[in-house]
Amino acid sequence: MVSSMTGAQALSFVRFLLAESNAEYWTDAKILECLNYSLYKWVAQICSGSSNFFMNKCDVSVAVGENNFLLPNGVLYSAASACTGEIYTLENKDTGRTLSHVMPNDIEWNKTGTPYSYSVVGNYIYLSMNLSQATDYVLTYYYIPSGIANTATEIDFPKMHHSLLCIDAAILAKERDKQDVSNLKEERMVMERALNNSIGRRVHGTRIKYPGAGGIYFDGE
Repeated sequence: MVSSMTGAQALSFVRFLLAESNAEYWTDAKILECLNYSLYKWVAQICSGSSNFFMNKCDVSVAVGENNFLLPNGVLYSAASACTGEIYTLENKDTGRTLSHVMPNDIEWNKTGTPYSYSVVGNYIYLSMNLSQATDYVLTYYYIPSGIANTATEIDFPKMHHSLLCIDAAILAKERDKQDVSNLKEERMVMERALNNSIGRRVHGTRIKYPGAGGIYFDGE
């Protein structure tokens, strides 16, 4: 069983499960629709217990006198993924101090200095006061992975469980056509158990840190 796949490999594997190597009844578009339904279904399930699988970080520079900046949208700050609107940490890059999260009414709109807290309002992060000097921050945030396409891009999902997405997609495709899927459901049950076991230590939001040459890395990175 392939442990990690690109979108193109996943498409081929689903075709293998459907016993249709060339598009006849199931078009590529239909299979990709099933794959993406499966992807976001399992992402939602993982995030309901622990969203730590789907985190990204980027550097953000804020100019003197400013007190807000846009959340990553997949283009800004060289961040590859768009933010869901939830922030894990905001850290002063120079001092290493982590800012605390507060409600918007705790922002001191007319004060200038060194902020020690922030709030998320719409698509913006607001610092607790205007900056007295330009400051670089490290933002760690939650994101939703990009959809699966028929390309050489690897699926953004825990690597050892890409086959689960394919089997789930094949089940969905066959169920739409009212075909028997009992054997596939048995295999999916085994893979679902493996996925649950692998994320069990994260269910309560606990993350295990490991030291590395470039700093601290979280498990799964």
